[in-house]
Amino acid sequence: MVGYALDCHREAFCGSHPDRMIIVIFEALTRDPDVTLKIIYDLIDGEPFDHDFNNVMYSAADFDESLGSLGLYAVCRKAEFIDRCSVLPLELFARYQNDCFWTDDGLNMRGVPIIRFGE
Repeated sequence: MVGYALDCHREAFCGSHPDRMIIVIFEALTRDPDVTLKIIYDLIDGEPFDHDFNNVMYSAADFDESLGSLGLYAVCRKAEFIDRCSVLPLELFARYQNDCFWTDDGLNMRGVPIIRFGE
C-alpha cells in the first residue's frame, strides 16, 4: 500500500505536468496554516478567503470502518500541530527512509513547489 502510493507520488513529481502539483509538508500546514494557505493561494492564483482553523470539520467514519480502523481519519476540531509518537513500526521507517525524494532539492528538476514549515 505504501509502495504504490510512493510510486504514484514519484511519477507525478517527475512527470510532464509539474504545474499541476504542489507538495505541502504536513508540518507546515499544521504549524502555520495561515501562511501555508496564503502560499497555496499565491501559487494557484486563487482568491484567498478567511479560514476558521478552530472549527475544522471532517468525518470519514464509514471509510475508517470499512478498513477496520475506526478513528484513522479522525480530525480534531482545531488545526494545530500535535507532537506525538508514531504508531507505525520502526522497520517501516527504516524501509522507506531513503525514499523521501521530495526533500532533496537537487532531485526537483521540474520545479514542483514544495511548502515547508518556516519558509
